[in-house]
Amino acid sequence: MGVMEKHAEGSVCWAELGTRDAAGAKRFYRGLFAWELEDLPIGEGCFYTMARLQSRDVAAIYQAVGQEALLPPRWRIHVAVADADASARKACERGGRMSVAPSVVPGAGRFALVRDATGAHIGLWQAAGHIGAELLGIPGALAWSELVTREIETAKRFYGDWLGWEARKLEPGSYALFHKDGHPVAGMIRMAEERQDPASHWRVYFQTEDCGASVEKARRLGADCILPATPIPGLGAVALLTDPQGGTFALMQPLSGSA
Repeated sequence: MGVMEKHAEGSVCWAELGTRDAAGAKRFYRGLFAWELEDLPIGEGCFYTMARLQSRDVAAIYQAVGQEALLPPRWRIHVAVADADASARKACERGGRMSVAPSVVPGAGRFALVRDATGAHIGLWQAAGHIGAELLGIPGALAWSELVTREIETAKRFYGDWLGWEARKLEPGSYALFHKDGHPVAGMIRMAEERQDPASHWRVYFQTEDCGASVEKARRLGADCILPATPIPGLGAVALLTDPQGGTFALMQPLSGSA
């Protein structure tokens, strides 16, 4: 897909990792994806670390503090919106809850954080000087995201009413695609009943040229493998891992020529 000039409204535009050990996370992801990292100060000795490929922003890592530091590390997505304030209000009117009220990031944009009707956190991004991910469709960049939840019908109603996403079930199986204006923007999968964590959450995928090789590299860097490289008909291959700090993420190797 290459360089992005802007993200369509209602599409996933950014991913960031909040973790108790940002230094360790930076070492891991830099080793895995060859990310270029820049620490941007955000006050009181804290930093928001931009991850870049080819000098273009692709994701971010930050040190979780306060109540967030008590929670497991987790990747979070942001959706592009035209008006963060209006979109946050609408999310709450449709059954969501405000987690972080709309705020300005000087010179970059305006953001808010809500919990959807299933309890999953999702960010809103109203771009100004910063569009979000500037590269897609290359190894190390954001490739896909999906909602993991047991509340499938609730999620369908919420995202349909809020963002205009249409959920379309894929056959066979229980996977669904969210479409916006006829284009797939995200996925949804039913959480396994045996999972200890009952909370709905968003999962992020990063692109790779070789899923199996990337899994082995991640293991050498200290990651645990939840799902080894697995072929998906018509898609390519995917894998699911936990980074050394406990943050879960996925890898996606597109079919040759489909990136």
